[in-house]
Amino acid sequence: MASLKKGSSALDAVVIAVRYLEDAACTNAGIGSSLSLDGTVECDASVMDGQCLSYGAVGAISDIKNPIMVARKLVEEQRCGNYVCSSSTMVGSGATKWAFEHGIPQVSPDTLKTESSIKTYNSHKRRLRAIEEKKKIKRRKHLQKHGQGNVKDDETAQVICNGKQSSEDHDCNGIQDTVGAVCIDMLGNMAAGVSSGGISLKQSGRLGPAAMYGAGCWAVNWKSEIKPGIAIATSGTGEHLMKTLLARECCQSLQQDDFTENAFKKVFQDKFLDSEFLHDTKEKFGGILALKCDKSDSSAGNYELLWGHTTDSMCVGFMSSNTKVKTVISRLEDDKIAGTTFVMEGRSFKL
Repeated sequence: MASLKKGSSALDAVVIAVRYLEDAACTNAGIGSSLSLDGTVECDASVMDGQCLSYGAVGAISDIKNPIMVARKLVEEQRCGNYVCSSSTMVGSGATKWAFEHGIPQVSPDTLKTESSIKTYNSHKRRLRAIEEKKKIKRRKHLQKHGQGNVKDDETAQVICNGKQSSEDHDCNGIQDTVGAVCIDMLGNMAAGVSSGGISLKQSGRLGPAAMYGAGCWAVNWKSEIKPGIAIATSGTGEHLMKTLLARECCQSLQQDDFTENAFKKVFQDKFLDSEFLHDTKEKFGGILALKCDKSDSSAGNYELLWGHTTDSMCVGFMSSNTKVKTVISRLEDDKIAGTTFVMEGRSFKL
């Protein structure tokens, strides 16, 4: 907000907000990100500028403290008409190399790991080994039953003992969140951005929704009375967000329906929970942060901030130029089952 009051753009503010969240070790983005199966940090991030509709994203990028800065740099290059890098999305070692060549320094991989992320990684690895051992035991028993193998009782007992979880496994798995931000500036320009460390124990090279066009974030400026400005940031299970292109679908629904609450409900029910692309998925996990503007002149506009989720909870912080910072922890009702229903809230305000 301080940067906006000094004349910074919505894109500037979104990048600043996401960068601070990446630096916070308690989030699953930047420092403290979930570790891959190989024990490495690989991050995804993207930003979209609602004014020129430029989009920049990086995926599975390593050794970069703030991936959102690389995504922002890609947007800047597009604005400058630099088509040497014609892609709006870069991934892996190529993205890291490109970032370094464009003034974004690399850091030691260990600086992105925290005590908490390492403990969580070790805990999840133990759980994975336990599951694998149980599968082996089940197969051995099957083969032994059908006379195809010979497993000694003491050998089986030893495997079961080694596969047990220690009490530490239940104590070090703090909830980690993907981060995102949406914004409108004093000129009415809108922007959105997201950043994520991906799922724990992911295969190296996995590309998540934070680096996918239409899935992680979306932003468009106000165009007319029938096309309001929208900025969207999403979070949740990556495959669920990617298969439904949730950010773009949400934007289109909010633009097509004058009744914002109805549009938001339709997104969660029709485009997500009942999506044909997730028909074989029992529980669908997703969250949306949305900002809607129905006038081009921000000084005269009406604004709606909405959030909703199918997960157990979602944390939101917001502020306007004439209000103080407010924070909300939204939760599903106790009798609701996460992944099968949703809750939504919102605020209306003027600048």
